Amino acid sequence: MRGPRRTAAVLTGGTFLAFLLLSAWAPGPMSRPVTGDGPPVGVPAGLAQLPFMAGVLWWFERAARRGGDAPPAPADDAVRGGEPR
Repeated sequence: MRGPRRTAAVLTGGTFLAFLLLSAWAPGPMSRPVTGDGPPVGVPAGLAQLPFMAGVLWWFERAARRGGDAPPAPADDAVRGGEPR
């Protein structure tokens, strides 16, 4: 499950980081109106992150259900190195 987990983290974190960096260091394009008298580019870009992150979360949940992580070992077995009593 490391692959889907890593992919989900990179996708959501990367898009959010790109949005923050564009907002901080490129305020001109982010404050330009989308069309004529419409909202600035930053508003739909920020709002688009919600369905995008929901989609990535849905994809990750589906991948986790299909692949399934192995159940963790009981705490006392893990401490003793997995030897039975």
